[in-house]
Amino acid sequence: KNLQLSFYYKKGHPSFSVFGRYKEGGLKVLAEIVSRTMPGADWVYYSETIALTPDLEAVCLKLHDFPEKNILLDDVNLENAI
Repeated sequence: KNLQLSFYYKKGHPSFSVFGRYKEGGLKVLAEIVSRTMPGADWVYYSETIALTPDLEAVCLKLHDFPEKNILLDDVNLENAI
């Protein structure tokens, strides 16, 4: 299975870490997502597919610090993708 992470952003470059929590315990970083600032752009769409393993119990997102004072995120989605 795969996990699809998608979102729109504006006025910055959001960075996410996607962690997996496993049934036997422990966390593992599944993906580091760093989007790019698009100067003068309106809303920018970003999407990435992340491979999952059967022993995964949960997925967590962490939004990293970013240098801009304001950043806009919209329509953040996590969904199964085949």
